[in-house]
Amino acid sequence: MITVRGIDVRVGARTLLSGASFHIAPGDRIGLVGRNGAGKTTLMKILAGQEAPAAGTVTRTGSVGHLAQDPRAADPAVTVVDRVLSARGLDEAVAALRTAEAAMADAATPAAQERAMAAYARADDRFQAHGGYAAEAEAARVAAGLGLPERALHRPVGELSGGQRRRVELSRILFSRHDTLLLDEPTNHLDADSVVWLRGYLSSYPGGLVLISHDTGLLADTVNRVFHLDPRRAAVDVHNTGWHTYLGQRAADERRRTRERANAERKAASLRAQADKMRSHVATATAAKNMDRRAERMLAGTEPVRRAEKVARIRLPEPAPCGRMPLGAISLTKSYGSQRVLTRRRPRRRPGQPPGRPRPQRRRQDHAAAAPRRAGTPGRGARRGGARAAARLLRAGARHPGGREDRTGEPGGRGTAADRW
Repeated sequence: MITVRGIDVRVGARTLLSGASFHIAPGDRIGLVGRNGAGKTTLMKILAGQEAPAAGTVTRTGSVGHLAQDPRAADPAVTVVDRVLSARGLDEAVAALRTAEAAMADAATPAAQERAMAAYARADDRFQAHGGYAAEAEAARVAAGLGLPERALHRPVGELSGGQRRRVELSRILFSRHDTLLLDEPTNHLDADSVVWLRGYLSSYPGGLVLISHDTGLLADTVNRVFHLDPRRAAVDVHNTGWHTYLGQRAADERRRTRERANAERKAASLRAQADKMRSHVATATAAKNMDRRAERMLAGTEPVRRAEKVARIRLPEPAPCGRMPLGAISLTKSYGSQRVLTRRRPRRRPGQPPGRPRPQRRRQDHAAAAPRRAGTPGRGARRGGARAAARLLRAGARHPGGREDRTGEPGGRGTAADRW
């Protein structure tokens, strides 16, 4: 449980919170929201005990786990599983077991063997007290839910990328079973499946939870209270409802404040107009001053007009249709430290081809056109020419050379060349 009483939060000469008071009880899943620069991360560090408030007190009961936006760098030589197990002290218990096993194997005398066995028994009791093999299985399950496969658990942390290291730190915080979790943007570097798993885990978390996130879906499925930081008023608006109900209440509160401000301004304007008329007479001058004071008190009792926060509206044009190959890469190589991620693959060379030259591409030829023509067989051009000549003879009605014209159509007549064709 965390109890906050009258704290002031300042960054330089700027006051972000003034006299804020609230509490975080077990089972409270709080969404800490506000525009960029409102002081969400600074307040989270104060709740974790990393920074002190300018005024006021913060009381913590139980253990508190904090996931910062930029987690501190762990020892690069530590393996992933040891880093996750260190949240409960299991890494030291496992190391003591390995040391005792090695001492038992190297014992040369019965006395040394007995001492090694006693040390192994103490290490095993400590290991079982922290959860034993069930805790190791739970750590592997949490890491797998956040997208860390089993093959990555025994790799050193220094060989991982920045996104994978943040997943390791988030796995460590969730595995620690702290009484209160303070998570600052936990969905960074997570894929969609990991975010879905995280939603289910946080929804059933029994302890207290304070969550900063721009993922409205995560807030809607997880939180049951919403703290809104308003830097213009230097205050925290506490809403003991879920995310969707909070959005409706906030809109209703804005409409109510606007209506109250408009009514106060209308009444103050009426009082001032009446005071201006009475100010010219000596007998009513005092009453006019009283009316001016009433108008000022009336306006001072209402909250100032809140300016709407500027939100960028980005319109992305419709993308043009791409070709068959939208992206290509040749001889691409990528390394992360000493680890080779992508390796350039050379194209295979034909025997006798000098290195460095691309392999020639063979053209596809028409089989019929490439087939050799037998002797005495007319080619395609000759066949087309003969057909055209026959058509001309039919149209012109030409005679066969040496023939006679016979137009009677009687049997035995020679007929024309076209008829005989």
